Amino acid sequence: MLFLGVLPGVSDAGTVRISQIYTNGGLSLAPYNSDYIELFNSGATAIDIGGWLLAYGGASTTSSYGCSNCTQTFPVGTTIDGCGYLLVRVGPISMTTGAPVPSPDVEFAAPNLRAFGSLMLIRSGNPQGHCPVLPETEDLLGWATSCHEGFPALGISDRGNQALHRLNAGFIDSNDNWTDFYLAAATPRSGASPKNPTCLSTSAIQSSWGRVKAIHR
Repeated sequence: MLFLGVLPGVSDAGTVRISQIYTNGGLSLAPYNSDYIELFNSGATAIDIGGWLLAYGGASTTSSYGCSNCTQTFPVGTTIDGCGYLLVRVGPISMTTGAPVPSPDVEFAAPNLRAFGSLMLIRSGNPQGHCPVLPETEDLLGWATSCHEGFPALGISDRGNQALHRLNAGFIDSNDNWTDFYLAAATPRSGASPKNPTCLSTSAIQSSWGRVKAIHR
């Protein structure tokens, strides 16, 4: 099934976005011994994502959404700073290839991500069988799969060192996975990483304009 354009139930630019995904943990040439998912908050203020879900699906079916260990829930009190990142270590750890994922903010024992698939970030609800979206869907990334926004992003090779990155360090969201994502060396960012400069400057402009409007009301 092919989905084009802005998907029903997904806002034109969800505030929290999937900004990077790494599926090669522990493989040959892998810099890290486990997979990771990076989220980005494009808003100016912190967002509490406690209780939100990450749901991983396979290449061509919707049935894998909600499968055993394929849906994980963020712990109560999990927050992402405005213009900041959150790093999630996921899946089994290989103790022989690669270093530990640096300073993850959240750790999930599953799922084991693949070179193809799709990932939903939803605020609440049951993702079982819902491809591509629920009304509560915040973001969807599909790579080499039938479940995606716009067109699917490139599949992630098994060379070990590459991850899928959202453009402009996570800031760009046109609701087209093919346009928004590219393959590059894995460079995970966490809550301790510098904030996105484009987001900071945009937030400053919006804040200044808000003050101007308030003065002239």
